[in-house]
Amino acid sequence: SSLENGRPLDPADWAVTDVVNYFRTAGFEEQANAFQEQEIDGKSLLLMTRNDVLTGLSL
Repeated sequence: SSLENGRPLDPADWAVTDVVNYFRTAGFEEQANAFQEQEIDGKSLLLMTRNDVLTGLSL
C-alpha cells in the first residue's frame, strides 16, 4: 500500500493516529481530539454517518 503524507492512500487502512493527524492538518483540532478519544480508525471513520459524528462524538 502506497503512502501519502505518511498515511496509506486508502482511508480504510488508516490507524487512529492517521485519522487524528488528517483532521489536525485540515484545521479540525476539536474533531481530531474526539476521534482520538473514541479511537476512531479509518474503517470506523468510513462507516460513520453525519449523525454519528454529531451525536456520538458530541460535536
